[in-house]
This record gives sequence, structure tokens and C-alpha cells, in this order.
Amino acid sequence: MDKATIGTRIKYERLRLGLTLEEFGRQVGVSKQCLSGWEHGRNMPDVVALNTMAELCGIEIRDFLQAEPTENDRQRTKENEPDRFTDKERQIINKIRALSTERRKAVEVLLGVRDKK
Repeated sequence: MDKATIGTRIKYERLRLGLTLEEFGRQVGVSKQCLSGWEHGRNMPDVVALNTMAELCGIEIRDFLQAEPTENDRQRTKENEPDRFTDKERQIINKIRALSTERRKAVEVLLGVRDKK
């Protein structure tokens, strides 16, 4: 496995989701420094982290072996997103996902999708 290729793809997917190093790292369960090391090809994530990132990005683990997504990747991504969110909507969703449980509950109350408790 090529660390640089995997790192390039991790960065591509993170930016596609509109997330900062800190936000994406939080969702994966690693520090932004660790994630930066992966993106720059200094280190390589383990299989558990690759699996977590693949799930977050809606891709397969093997896709990290390609620096740029292929047309098949793009099509599969579209198929996995039946609502076809805009980039702005996807950014909002990902920012809400990255919030702590308490803050997420507060946002849900503000949006009217959760009762105050």
C-alpha cells in the first residue's frame, strides 16, 4: 500500500465532505495531528480507521488505494445519496454529526425534531 496515495484520497474525501482536520478526525476517533500525518503520507491508518473513514465517506476501503475517485466511485456515491444533498446541506449535516451529544440534542430541539427533556 502506498501511504501517499492513501493520504491523498483521505484528504480528497475529507474536503469533499467539507470537514476540517479536527472535525473529520473527531468523527474517525483520531487527533487532527494524526489525520494530518495520514494525509501527508507520513503514517498510514490501520484497517479500523480506514473502515470508519470509508463508512463516513460512503466509499469502499479499496477506494483509498486510488488517489482520485474514478467515474465508478462518483456513480456509486450518487447511488448511496438518494436525496442528493447539496454541498452546503452536506456540510451542515457533517457539522451536526461532529457535535457532542449534548450540543446535538440542543440543535435538534432548536430545529423542532426533538422534544425538550
